[in-house]
Amino acid sequence: MGFWQHLADSYGRNADALKKTYPLSTTSISNKSNAIVVIVINGNGKFLNVYQIDKESKATKKNPGNPFVSITIPASEESLKRTSTAILPYPIFDQYGYLKGAGKKYDAYFLQLKNFAESKFGTEHVKAIYQYFKKGTIASDLAKMRPHDNTNIIFQVEMPGHPQTKIWEDDTLFDAWHQYY
Repeated sequence: MGFWQHLADSYGRNADALKKTYPLSTTSISNKSNAIVVIVINGNGKFLNVYQIDKESKATKKNPGNPFVSITIPASEESLKRTSTAILPYPIFDQYGYLKGAGKKYDAYFLQLKNFAESKFGTEHVKAIYQYFKKGTIASDLAKMRPHDNTNIIFQVEMPGHPQTKIWEDDTLFDAWHQYY
């Protein structure tokens, strides 16, 4: 398949994402090159479960394959300029190398999350994620998953009265980040 056909097909694969408009302070992650790990917590930041969105793969006669998944996430202008050497975390969802609980990357991520969670714009979901990180258990919670530093990690927050647990699909998260940022 040629470049232009692949580009044109990407609109079809992302039709649902194109129905929503987000502020400029977003980017997207996908399962094109790696699986995405989803950490499930409750409203108090207690770890409940973990699962993964498998890496995209083509269907074969023996395997139904895994569909392409694209997830929009909040971003800052700085994090959008990130390179392999620059320490510029995304605000909520990021790669395991930023979240694993040690080093300059984690310190930068945690400070940014703390500031957002403690601001007047911090949603209950963001505060729950902040509480989770204060416990320092991510490495042990993900031990069986064995994520690489470049594995994308996202959060699902289960709270009574909040039917949308997949917070990457919750417009209030993006609105709050946009107002904060």
